[in-house]
Amino acid sequence: MNISIAMTTYNGEQFLQEQLDSLAAQTELPLELVIGDDGSTDQTLQILESFAKSALFPVKIQKNANRIGYADNFLFTASRCGGDWITFCDQDDVWLPNKLERIRDLVHKNPEADLIITGIVCTDALLRPMSYDPPLGWPVRAITSLHSPSLKTFQGNRMAFKRSLLDDYPWQSRPANADGFRLAHDRWVGAIGLLFGNRCFSAEHLTLYRRHDSALTFGQVLPAVTALRNVRRGAKSVLVNETRIWSDLSAYFQGEAKEQSEHNADRFQKASHLCGRISKLYAKRTQIFTQTSRIQKVQFLLDLFLMGALKEFGPRNLVKDVIEAIS
Repeated sequence: MNISIAMTTYNGEQFLQEQLDSLAAQTELPLELVIGDDGSTDQTLQILESFAKSALFPVKIQKNANRIGYADNFLFTASRCGGDWITFCDQDDVWLPNKLERIRDLVHKNPEADLIITGIVCTDALLRPMSYDPPLGWPVRAITSLHSPSLKTFQGNRMAFKRSLLDDYPWQSRPANADGFRLAHDRWVGAIGLLFGNRCFSAEHLTLYRRHDSALTFGQVLPAVTALRNVRRGAKSVLVNETRIWSDLSAYFQGEAKEQSEHNADRFQKASHLCGRISKLYAKRTQIFTQTSRIQKVQFLLDLFLMGALKEFGPRNLVKDVIEAIS
């Protein structure tokens, strides 16, 4: 097997060199590093071009003519990769030296896998560890499917995936979020891996996930007390958005099923059905966080249990719902 790295950049001069150095230090070198720059105006391109001259593997740099946003940039960059497997790479993280080697080993041990998920260490700007995997300070993630056994979504820097997950499902027409932008690259690949592929999970922490003020996603980690307060305040909008995303995915795959052969149509129909079920589960959770009557909240909570939410969302999420229902 061979692995391509798909990196996107945008005004990343502050931390980019450290990430590039960590790629060069891999015990298993990649097939290539493919980079999509989304219109940087700082020294990012100069840093990339200098690295390309000394790297022991091909480095392909493309500057987008117009800004397309990080999600499309990641997917477009990944589509330019030639490897059997692809890994997303953020400009400001640092990879541990054995990341690609361990991914290769996981693929060999799990030949049926289409999507490999590995662990991260969340750090501050100076790479000082703050927590393993997602910290409690992410209010949006805390009430969605982050800890769910079957609905779990993941950051792109944890993913390595077969190229077929990108080629066989048209990411260019994927559904949009409530803000009008199409689904993030990692949410799309994660959804395809859940619906159509086989996922392999590893507890190994292979990436230092740097959080800092200028990060494009999620911002800094919040204190736990502030985070928990924000969880409740933002629960309705987040759950409403999750309900809509999975409903839109259901409609999307239903439409795609009509364009497929009989064999593939059945697969897309099943994907549409599962997305619809997930949407209904989120809609029921939304009702718990929007109702004022405790009796109604408890009723919706019981409905969730009867719908199999414990299996789908896992105990951590259901504990939050119980607390909300009885509070």
